[in-house]
Amino acid sequence: MGGMGKKCIICDAEAQYCIKDSTTYYCVECARETFSDLDLLVKVTDMAQKVKAQIESRDVDLSFNQDNS
Repeated sequence: MGGMGKKCIICDAEAQYCIKDSTTYYCVECARETFSDLDLLVKVTDMAQKVKAQIESRDVDLSFNQDNS
C-alpha cells in the first residue's frame, strides 16, 4: 500500500483488518487480542481490491457512455 496504509487504532502499527463498513482498523496482533474470530473482520487488502474494482467498472461505464453519445 505504500505510505498510505491505514493505522491500527490501538497501537498505530500498519492495519491489516477493519470492521466492515467502518473506519476502525486493527493490526494483526491487536485484532487477535480484541476479537475471538478474525473472520468477523475484513482484510484491508480485500477492501482495497473491491474499491479498485468498483472504480475500474465505473471507468468502463463512463467510457462506454461517451462512446455512445
